[in-house]
Amino acid sequence: MNFKHTTKFQGSAIRVALVLSLLSACGGGGGGGAAPPAPPTYTISGTVSGLGAGKNVVLQNNSGNDLAVSADGAFTFTVPIANSGAYVVSALTQPVLQTCTIANASGTVSGANVTNVSITCVVSIALPKTGQTLCYDAVGTIACAGTGQDGDLQTGVTEPGPRFIVGTAAEVDCVTDSLTGLMWVGAPSLTGSDWASALTAANGLNLCGYTDWRLPNLVELGSLLNYSVADNAAVMNAAGFSNINSWYWTSTSMAGYPLWVGVLNIANGQMTTSAAKTYTYPRTLPVRGP
Repeated sequence: MNFKHTTKFQGSAIRVALVLSLLSACGGGGGGGAAPPAPPTYTISGTVSGLGAGKNVVLQNNSGNDLAVSADGAFTFTVPIANSGAYVVSALTQPVLQTCTIANASGTVSGANVTNVSITCVVSIALPKTGQTLCYDAVGTIACAGTGQDGDLQTGVTEPGPRFIVGTAAEVDCVTDSLTGLMWVGAPSLTGSDWASALTAANGLNLCGYTDWRLPNLVELGSLLNYSVADNAAVMNAAGFSNINSWYWTSTSMAGYPLWVGVLNIANGQMTTSAAKTYTYPRTLPVRGP
């Protein structure tokens, strides 16, 4: 009797174990089983062009996922987007003295990686306001409205602070104008020369790691002036330059008068085109870029 009872019990246990095994294999027994596969995701990428050497642009996708790009070429955001998800690429931080625009910046993911976002960076230059607030006729001051003079138009941008940026490391002897992007010699010579010598000296300069120096034209040199101050030279010397004073040569010759050239007094803002190229009192302030 005991033998039969034990055999009958074992048979029942075997049948129960078999049923449990089948339930487990079929995903039964409480709804367990393998998790469904994750939905596919896709990357957002593109190319950057025109980015200046040593400069950076920080990109964002959907107001996050910041990506710093420091050279031309391909880029890819690290966070992928689900299918049918929207993407909006923007520039969080623009490179210094450049503006980057974005083509194909936004859209909806449609079953494939997005690869056509195009970032194009160009030099961004702005001229400062002259600082002139008064207008004149042959007799004296007049009302500015409708004259078209600087005091009337007030065109240009307000100078940032600081406007002049003294270089560091290899560029420590140079000063960059953050408005125009022009780089200037920080401590020009106090010795004057004739125009031909000034031209040769500027073209042959090797300073701050650059050899593309030149004599500024009348517009470039004039961009340093602010007519709201009495002494531009003093302002520039306090802002990182040194030795700035008096008259300086430009590369702008007078039309029809090839022996005469434009010169400018940085101290008081006086500008003239009546200096003979043989004069030896103007000084040289080389410039380069942007």
